[in-house]
Amino acid sequence: EERHRDLIHESVMGIVIDRDGKPLFANQAYADLFGYDGPDDILALKKLDVLYAPGDLSKIKKYKKYRKARLKGEKVPDLYEFEGIGKDGSKILLESRFRVVTWKGKLATQSTLIDITERTRAEEALRESEARFCDIVEAASDHFWEMGQDLRFTAPSERFLQETGTAPKDIIGKTRWEFAGPDRKST
Repeated sequence: EERHRDLIHESVMGIVIDRDGKPLFANQAYADLFGYDGPDDILALKKLDVLYAPGDLSKIKKYKKYRKARLKGEKVPDLYEFEGIGKDGSKILLESRFRVVTWKGKLATQSTLIDITERTRAEEALRESEARFCDIVEAASDHFWEMGQDLRFTAPSERFLQETGTAPKDIIGKTRWEFAGPDRKST
């Protein structure tokens, strides 16, 4: 039992158990996610609602409906993303998994949270970078294309397709030599 308790208390993931939003248990990682000193600060909250960003309240309302359905044994999604609010007012993007547990003889909800703020920012930066690259490629007067590790075309630019009169199906998946045809292989 002590080993199991250590796994929960010392987990790097934030774990909270609540009943109707009232926290019954929280580990240190959960307190840390929101900038609180310790689990006792979380347990002192009347409801976990103060940890949710006002802009995500409609999501939270839907998640609460799922929670009630889950407690009735219904199948509902168990993975959610939402924005939390730290003790200092900072915004935290969180990913959470929920499951039903028995706590002191009654059903409750266990939530396991991780901070996905940095991951989400990195994904957004990558999307923006890809969009800028696509804009540059489409605006350039040169022909551009992408090739896979096997040196087969994977993505020709629109300009390339327009100027060569090539349909995507005629180039994607082919090598340069297959695309050029037998007449041009020796060039």
